[in-house]
Amino acid sequence: MLDKMCEEKLALCESRFESIFEGAQEGIVVADLEGKRFFMANKAFCDLLGYDIEEIKKLGVDDIHPKDDLPYVWEQFKKQASGKIFLAKNMPVKRNNGSIFYADIKSSFIVLDKKQYLVGFFYDISEQKNKISELERMNELMTGRELKMVELKRKIAELEEKVRKLERNRPVK
Repeated sequence: MLDKMCEEKLALCESRFESIFEGAQEGIVVADLEGKRFFMANKAFCDLLGYDIEEIKKLGVDDIHPKDDLPYVWEQFKKQASGKIFLAKNMPVKRNNGSIFYADIKSSFIVLDKKQYLVGFFYDISEQKNKISELERMNELMTGRELKMVELKRKIAELEEKVRKLERNRPVK
């Protein structure tokens, strides 16, 4: 009877965990600290990167970031694994199709079955980056426009001064 109750409670706990894990909007991945391989991931993470869960389990940290950015990625990973930082900002992430997006990755250190893992919570910030870039371009255009207006006003003032000098120096009839 006790075993049956334990099994039911365990099944309920597993069901709750799965509902929370799979229902999360952000991509969640659990990486083995030693091998830097992915242990598990949720559907949002799979969808974000364009892989199915079986493919994700064959991947590791190196596989989802552009090669040129790996030194930065590893630096951030090590800081997160050691607890020095909990948020790695503006991380380039490579999708299955090769396209790149940027994510802020929050982390949490966990131990499962006496093995150390880092849980990464991926937040796609591509839209925010695009808006910031657009605002920066607008700022450059507006600043450039304002500088041109200041220069134009200065030239107009110079011309007006020249006209006044000419009118003062003109002989009277």
